[in-house]
Amino acid sequence: MNGKSSPVISVITVNYNDHDGLVETTESLANQRDCTYEHVIVDGGSTDGSADFIDEYRKRDSRVVAVSEPDDGIFDAMNKGIRMASGDVVVFMNAGDLFTGDDTLSFAASDYQSVGWDWAYGCLRYMSEEGEVFGATVQAPFLQRRFQMGFRFVPHQATYLRLEFIRALGGFDVDFGVACDQELAMRASLRSAPRVWVRFMSDFRVGGVHTDISFFEREDLWHRMRVKNGVAIGDSSKLDRLASSAVAVGRTARSYAGSVLRRA
Repeated sequence: MNGKSSPVISVITVNYNDHDGLVETTESLANQRDCTYEHVIVDGGSTDGSADFIDEYRKRDSRVVAVSEPDDGIFDAMNKGIRMASGDVVVFMNAGDLFTGDDTLSFAASDYQSVGWDWAYGCLRYMSEEGEVFGATVQAPFLQRRFQMGFRFVPHQATYLRLEFIRALGGFDVDFGVACDQELAMRASLRSAPRVWVRFMSDFRVGGVHTDISFFEREDLWHRMRVKNGVAIGDSSKLDRLASSAVAVGRTARSYAGSVLRRA
Protein backbone atom coordinates (compact mmCIF):
# COMPACT_ATOMS: atom_id res chain seq x y z
CA MET A 1 0.00 0.00 0.00
CA ASN A 2 3.07 2.28 0.02
CA GLY A 3 2.82 5.29 -2.24
CA LYS A 4 -0.90 5.75 -1.78
CA SER A 5 -2.46 8.75 -0.07
CA SER A 6 -3.01 8.58 3.65
CA PRO A 7 -6.07 6.47 4.52
CA VAL A 8 -9.13 8.17 5.93
CA ILE A 9 -10.23 6.95 9.34
CA SER A 10 -13.93 7.19 10.15
CA VAL A 11 -14.28 7.80 13.87
CA ILE A 12 -17.81 6.69 14.80
CA THR A 13 -19.23 8.19 17.98
CA VAL A 14 -22.54 7.08 19.46
CA ASN A 15 -24.15 9.41 21.96
CA TYR A 16 -27.34 9.71 23.96
CA ASN A 17 -27.74 12.46 26.54
CA ASP A 18 -24.02 12.65 27.32
CA HIS A 19 -23.25 16.20 26.24
CA ASP A 20 -20.11 16.55 28.37
CA GLY A 21 -18.73 13.21 27.26
CA LEU A 22 -19.40 14.06 23.62
CA VAL A 23 -17.52 17.35 23.99
CA GLU A 24 -14.55 15.52 25.54
CA THR A 25 -14.43 13.00 22.72
CA THR A 26 -14.58 15.68 20.02
CA GLU A 27 -11.78 17.58 21.75
CA SER A 28 -9.67 14.44 21.94
CA LEU A 29 -10.24 13.87 18.22
CA ALA A 30 -9.37 17.48 17.40
CA ASN A 31 -5.99 16.94 19.09
CA GLN A 32 -5.06 14.14 16.69
CA ARG A 33 -2.22 15.20 14.41
CA ASP A 34 -0.83 14.12 11.05
CA CYS A 35 -3.88 12.13 10.02
CA THR A 36 -6.96 12.31 7.84
CA TYR A 37 -10.30 11.54 9.43
CA GLU A 38 -14.03 12.07 9.36
CA HIS A 39 -16.19 12.17 12.47
CA VAL A 40 -19.44 10.23 12.20
CA ILE A 41 -21.76 11.07 15.10
CA VAL A 42 -24.90 9.05 15.69
CA ASP A 43 -27.01 10.71 18.37
CA GLY A 44 -30.11 8.96 19.66
CA GLY A 45 -32.25 12.09 19.83
CA SER A 46 -30.68 13.59 22.95
CA THR A 47 -32.50 16.26 24.96
CA ASP A 48 -29.52 17.51 27.01
CA GLY A 49 -28.08 19.96 24.51
CA SER A 50 -26.08 17.36 22.58
CA ALA A 51 -28.07 17.93 19.38
CA ASP A 52 -27.39 21.68 19.47
CA PHE A 53 -23.70 21.03 20.07
CA ILE A 54 -23.60 18.63 17.11
CA ASP A 55 -25.23 21.23 14.85
CA GLU A 56 -22.63 23.84 15.79
CA TYR A 57 -19.80 21.33 15.50
CA ARG A 58 -20.94 20.30 12.03
CA LYS A 59 -21.08 23.94 10.88
CA ARG A 60 -17.48 24.65 11.88
CA ASP A 61 -15.93 21.35 10.72
CA SER A 62 -16.65 19.90 7.29
CA ARG A 63 -15.31 16.50 8.39
CA VAL A 64 -18.37 15.93 10.60
CA VAL A 65 -21.21 13.69 9.41
CA ALA A 66 -24.02 13.50 11.95
CA VAL A 67 -27.59 12.49 12.65
CA SER A 68 -29.77 12.94 15.72
CA GLU A 69 -32.81 10.68 15.83
CA PRO A 70 -34.18 7.77 17.87
CA ASP A 71 -32.56 4.37 17.43
CA ASP A 72 -32.92 0.85 18.83
CA GLY A 73 -29.90 0.93 21.11
CA ILE A 74 -26.17 1.48 21.03
CA PHE A 75 -25.26 -1.25 18.54
CA ASP A 76 -28.12 -0.35 16.22
CA ALA A 77 -26.67 3.16 16.29
CA MET A 78 -23.21 1.78 15.53
CA ASN A 79 -24.59 -0.07 12.51
CA LYS A 80 -26.08 3.22 11.38
CA GLY A 81 -22.63 4.77 11.75
CA ILE A 82 -21.12 2.05 9.58
CA ARG A 83 -23.63 2.86 6.85
CA MET A 84 -22.86 6.59 7.13
CA ALA A 85 -19.06 6.18 7.08
CA SER A 86 -17.02 6.80 3.94
CA GLY A 87 -13.44 6.31 5.13
CA ASP A 88 -11.04 3.43 4.63
CA VAL A 89 -10.96 2.31 8.27
CA VAL A 90 -13.44 2.68 11.14
CA VAL A 91 -12.98 2.93 14.91
CA PHE A 92 -15.76 3.29 17.48
CA MET A 93 -15.17 5.98 20.09
CA ASN A 94 -18.36 6.68 21.99
CA ALA A 95 -19.13 9.82 23.98
CA GLY A 96 -16.67 10.06 26.86
CA ASP A 97 -13.98 7.85 25.29
CA LEU A 98 -10.58 9.43 24.58
CA PHE A 99 -7.56 8.68 22.42
CA THR A 100 -4.59 7.84 24.63
CA GLY A 101 -2.16 9.99 22.65
CA ASP A 102 -2.34 12.72 20.02
CA ASP A 103 -0.62 10.41 17.51
CA THR A 104 -3.03 7.48 17.90
CA LEU A 105 -4.81 7.91 14.56
CA SER A 106 -1.61 8.69 12.67
CA PHE A 107 -0.08 5.48 14.04
CA ALA A 108 -3.11 3.39 13.01
CA ALA A 109 -3.24 4.99 9.56
CA SER A 110 0.48 4.51 8.95
CA ASP A 111 0.36 0.87 10.02
CA TYR A 112 -2.68 0.20 7.85
CA GLN A 113 -0.97 1.83 4.89
CA SER A 114 2.18 -0.24 5.43
CA VAL A 115 0.62 -3.62 6.22
CA GLY A 116 -2.90 -3.60 4.77
CA TRP A 117 -4.69 -5.54 7.52
CA ASP A 118 -8.44 -6.24 7.65
CA TRP A 119 -8.58 -5.41 11.33
CA ALA A 120 -6.29 -4.62 14.21
CA TYR A 121 -6.44 -3.74 17.87
CA GLY A 122 -4.26 -2.29 20.60
CA CYS A 123 -4.34 -1.84 24.36
CA LEU A 124 -6.92 -0.06 26.47
CA ARG A 125 -6.81 2.07 29.62
CA TYR A 126 -9.76 2.33 32.02
CA MET A 127 -10.99 5.70 33.26
CA SER A 128 -13.33 6.52 36.12
CA GLU A 129 -16.35 8.71 35.48
CA GLU A 130 -14.19 11.60 36.71
CA GLY A 131 -11.61 10.90 34.00
CA GLU A 132 -8.93 9.33 36.20
CA VAL A 133 -7.03 6.38 34.67
CA PHE A 134 -7.09 3.52 37.18
CA GLY A 135 -6.28 0.39 35.18
CA ALA A 136 -5.44 -1.09 31.81
CA THR A 137 -5.66 -4.24 29.73
CA VAL A 138 -3.22 -5.73 27.23
CA GLN A 139 -4.92 -8.51 25.25
CA ALA A 140 -1.78 -9.70 23.49
CA PRO A 141 -1.04 -11.92 21.77
CA PHE A 142 -4.35 -12.83 20.15
CA LEU A 143 -5.12 -16.44 21.12
CA GLN A 144 -8.14 -17.44 19.10
CA ARG A 145 -9.40 -20.40 21.12
CA ARG A 146 -8.97 -18.63 24.46
CA PHE A 147 -10.88 -15.71 22.96
CA GLN A 148 -13.63 -18.01 21.69
CA MET A 149 -13.90 -19.46 25.19
CA GLY A 150 -14.33 -16.00 26.69
CA PHE A 151 -11.04 -16.09 28.61
CA ARG A 152 -9.80 -13.14 26.55
CA PHE A 153 -11.57 -10.30 24.83
CA VAL A 154 -10.96 -7.74 22.09
CA PRO A 155 -10.83 -4.13 23.38
CA HIS A 156 -13.60 -2.52 21.36
CA GLN A 157 -12.48 1.13 21.58
CA ALA A 158 -8.95 0.14 20.56
CA THR A 159 -10.11 -1.85 17.52
CA TYR A 160 -9.77 -0.63 13.93
CA LEU A 161 -11.51 -2.36 11.01
CA ARG A 162 -11.32 -1.83 7.29
CA LEU A 163 -14.69 -0.35 6.33
CA GLU A 164 -15.41 -2.84 3.54
CA PHE A 165 -14.40 -5.69 5.85
CA ILE A 166 -16.87 -4.77 8.59
CA ARG A 167 -19.57 -4.21 5.99
CA ALA A 168 -18.87 -7.65 4.50
CA LEU A 169 -19.26 -9.09 8.00
CA GLY A 170 -22.70 -7.49 8.20
CA GLY A 171 -21.91 -5.16 11.08
CA PHE A 172 -23.09 -5.90 14.61
CA ASP A 173 -25.63 -8.64 15.33
CA VAL A 174 -27.91 -6.79 17.76
CA ASP A 175 -29.33 -10.09 19.07
CA PHE A 176 -26.19 -10.40 21.22
CA GLY A 177 -26.91 -7.36 23.35
CA VAL A 178 -23.93 -6.22 25.42
CA ALA A 179 -21.67 -8.78 23.70
CA CYS A 180 -22.27 -7.49 20.16
CA ASP A 181 -18.72 -6.16 19.91
CA GLN A 182 -17.19 -9.49 20.93
CA GLU A 183 -19.45 -11.47 18.61
CA LEU A 184 -18.35 -9.23 15.74
CA ALA A 185 -14.71 -9.83 16.71
CA MET A 186 -15.37 -13.58 16.72
CA ARG A 187 -16.71 -13.43 13.17
CA ALA A 188 -13.82 -11.19 12.13
CA SER A 189 -11.24 -13.60 13.56
CA LEU A 190 -12.72 -16.50 11.57
CA ARG A 191 -12.18 -14.50 8.38
CA SER A 192 -8.82 -12.90 9.13
CA ALA A 193 -6.30 -12.88 11.99
CA PRO A 194 -6.05 -9.47 13.67
CA ARG A 195 -2.91 -7.41 13.80
CA VAL A 196 -2.16 -6.72 17.47
CA TRP A 197 -0.41 -3.61 18.75
CA VAL A 198 1.18 -3.59 22.20
CA ARG A 199 0.42 0.09 22.47
CA PHE A 200 -2.27 2.02 24.33
CA MET A 201 -4.78 3.37 21.84
CA SER A 202 -7.85 4.38 23.85
CA ASP A 203 -9.01 5.50 27.30
CA PHE A 204 -12.38 3.92 28.03
CA ARG A 205 -14.75 5.47 30.55
CA VAL A 206 -16.18 2.63 32.64
CA GLY A 207 -19.91 2.03 32.87
CA GLY A 208 -22.43 1.76 30.07
CA VAL A 209 -23.70 -1.37 28.39
CA HIS A 210 -21.22 -3.81 29.95
CA THR A 211 -22.11 -2.89 33.53
CA ASP A 212 -24.12 -5.16 35.87
CA ILE A 213 -24.19 -8.40 33.91
CA SER A 214 -24.02 -11.65 35.88
CA PHE A 215 -21.50 -14.41 35.17
CA PHE A 216 -24.35 -16.66 34.05
CA GLU A 217 -25.63 -14.05 31.59
CA ARG A 218 -22.10 -13.49 30.30
CA GLU A 219 -21.37 -17.18 29.76
CA ASP A 220 -24.72 -17.68 28.06
CA LEU A 221 -23.80 -14.95 25.57
CA TRP A 222 -20.43 -16.56 24.84
CA HIS A 223 -22.14 -19.95 24.47
CA ARG A 224 -24.53 -18.48 21.92
CA MET A 225 -21.65 -16.82 20.08
CA ARG A 226 -19.74 -20.07 19.75
CA VAL A 227 -22.79 -22.00 18.57
CA LYS A 228 -23.71 -19.35 16.01
CA ASN A 229 -20.20 -19.24 14.59
CA GLY A 230 -19.60 -22.98 14.49
CA VAL A 231 -16.91 -23.16 17.18
CA ALA A 232 -18.90 -24.84 19.99
CA ILE A 233 -16.97 -27.02 22.42
CA GLY A 234 -16.80 -30.55 21.01
CA ASP A 235 -18.93 -29.34 18.09
CA SER A 236 -21.90 -29.84 20.40
CA SER A 237 -24.33 -27.17 21.56
CA LYS A 238 -25.31 -29.28 24.59
CA LEU A 239 -21.72 -29.89 25.65
CA ASP A 240 -20.95 -26.22 25.17
CA ARG A 241 -23.94 -25.28 27.32
CA LEU A 242 -22.74 -27.54 30.13
CA ALA A 243 -19.23 -26.12 29.94
CA SER A 244 -20.59 -22.56 29.99
CA SER A 245 -22.66 -23.30 33.07
CA ALA A 246 -19.64 -24.80 34.83
CA VAL A 247 -17.53 -21.74 34.06
CA ALA A 248 -20.27 -19.44 35.34
CA VAL A 249 -20.53 -21.42 38.59
CA GLY A 250 -16.77 -21.27 39.04
CA ARG A 251 -16.58 -17.54 38.38
CA THR A 252 -19.46 -16.85 40.75
CA ALA A 253 -17.91 -18.96 43.50
CA ARG A 254 -14.53 -17.24 43.16
CA SER A 255 -16.18 -13.82 43.19
CA TYR A 256 -18.17 -14.67 46.31
CA ALA A 257 -15.11 -16.08 48.06
CA GLY A 258 -13.15 -12.95 47.20
CA SER A 259 -15.86 -10.68 48.60
CA VAL A 260 -15.96 -12.68 51.85
CA LEU A 261 -12.18 -12.44 52.23
CA ARG A 262 -12.24 -8.70 51.60
CA ARG A 263 -14.83 -8.27 54.37
CA ALA A 264 -12.91 -10.46 56.80
